[in-house]
Amino acid sequence: MSPIVRLENVTKRFAGNVLAVDDVSLDVRRGEFITLLGESGCGKTTTLRMIGGFETPTSGRIYLGDRDITALPPYRRRVNTVFQDYALFPHMSVEANVGYGLKIARASRSEIAATVAETLRMVGLEDKSRQLPHQLSGGQKQRVALARALVRKPEVLLLDEPLSALDAKLRAAMRVELKHLHEQLGLTFIFVTHDQTEALVMSDRIIVMHEGRLVQDGTPTALYDRPASPYVAGFIGASNMFPARVVAVNGGDIVARLRGSDVRCRANGRTFREGSDAIICVRPSKVAILEDEASLPEGFSVVRGVVRDCLFHGDSYRVEVDIREAEPFMVDVKLPDDVSHAVLPVPGSSIAVAVNPAVVTAFLAEEAW
Repeated sequence: MSPIVRLENVTKRFAGNVLAVDDVSLDVRRGEFITLLGESGCGKTTTLRMIGGFETPTSGRIYLGDRDITALPPYRRRVNTVFQDYALFPHMSVEANVGYGLKIARASRSEIAATVAETLRMVGLEDKSRQLPHQLSGGQKQRVALARALVRKPEVLLLDEPLSALDAKLRAAMRVELKHLHEQLGLTFIFVTHDQTEALVMSDRIIVMHEGRLVQDGTPTALYDRPASPYVAGFIGASNMFPARVVAVNGGDIVARLRGSDVRCRANGRTFREGSDAIICVRPSKVAILEDEASLPEGFSVVRGVVRDCLFHGDSYRVEVDIREAEPFMVDVKLPDDVSHAVLPVPGSSIAVAVNPAVVTAFLAEEAW
């Protein structure tokens, strides 16, 4: 099946030769929920605006299905956008806001009324149809913006950081609602955010961008467990990431020396040489405090240090272990159901951490940005 959206070598330069998007090629499958993820200025919103027709590429082509839409204005694309600031008409009721696009398209009054009512039911706002935007909560305004974008039945829905103005609790609830709405409609969603949690929770696929380039494209699980670079490893999720020296190479495995500890890890197709510099990365949730070194599973490594601090994270504690690096080695300890039975390391005490080679990612030193 051909992609619903295709970008071919798309580049965007602004005045002053400012490079915003650098030779990006991307296919989006029909019905997919993909997220463009990256820090501010990485090019994700510019990419979205080019798909929506609000910016024109300096070079490259954009296709919707088999149709070249590179130079088409927004109103001639079967694409609608939900903006960060909602962009609602303050003097219009909810139903008038939602039906505005149909009115401009000269749909009949009966068609507008029926379609608006159906769309408001879809987003749970059928009882707010006569209210004005200032009478709505932030979450309700967001739903109105969604309804207005959906009412003309676009082939692709573009969402430009639509949850950024909401408080934390409402933002978490809207993530779930958006995901359910996507599943219900079967539309293609292209979502932009700098929030890694949003991307991991909602996406079928995440596109990580950095300095205008696409640096990794994959499922949330793949990006979390198999980051392609130190940048991705550091941007998505918490990571222990330290410089190390390769002291042994054995086929697909290497041993990297981290201060006084030797850590086994997979080479993952990279070519390491004994004596070369490397960067090792492991998630705090993937390691465990070792109570008895005699019980260490075969092939596991041990990282030793001194407890610097224990930080409460709700259902877990993050134990910070001083290994004589600038940053501590972090270990996430899940709390038992009965927290009164939790036994936590005491700051200042010596500690050993068990590390499974399968959960350690090793990078070549030159991969660091």
